[in-house]
Amino acid sequence: MVTRKQIGTEQLAKVLEFTLEELRKDLAVNKTTTEQIQRRFLERLEENYNRELKINLDPFITANNSFNSNLKSTIENEQAFLSRFKDDLFKNIQEYIKTSERQAEELKTVKKDINFTYIGLGLILLAVVFFYFTYSIGFKNKSDIREEYKKELIQNGQYNTQENAIFLEKFNKWIKKNPKDFEKLSNEIDKTTD
Repeated sequence: MVTRKQIGTEQLAKVLEFTLEELRKDLAVNKTTTEQIQRRFLERLEENYNRELKINLDPFITANNSFNSNLKSTIENEQAFLSRFKDDLFKNIQEYIKTSERQAEELKTVKKDINFTYIGLGLILLAVVFFYFTYSIGFKNKSDIREEYKKELIQNGQYNTQENAIFLEKFNKWIKKNPKDFEKLSNEIDKTTD
């Protein structure tokens, strides 16, 4: 089934073909007139183009040039800023790395110092304990030895009493005051014991 649009389109196509055929006939007859019309049409078209479509591009060109120069200067400024920022960032990173390495070394040193401190305190404590035991044992033994010796002297009757101690003290004073007499006395004692 054929629709109205198809009929309308077919009829329009036939009308256009007929019109085109008629125009060709007229054009062939009036070729010179057609060429003049075409020339006039082209001239009018060119005039309309020049009048209507031709735009003065100078303001746009200057605006574009100024935009380009501003863009270039902005890009250069940003590149300079980024370069400085990169350099500063690199310096800061290097400084951070050096600082962290230095702090790590300081921590190692502090740890060693703390270890030496602990070792030193341990040695001092060990020495104190050693000397305490040595001192207490030494004095205990020395006092025990004195007591044993005193008991032996008492058993043998050789232990000095208070009277003998006073006599010995006076005798020592006499020896200090009279060394020549003491020599004579010791010679006499030596002769009698031989």
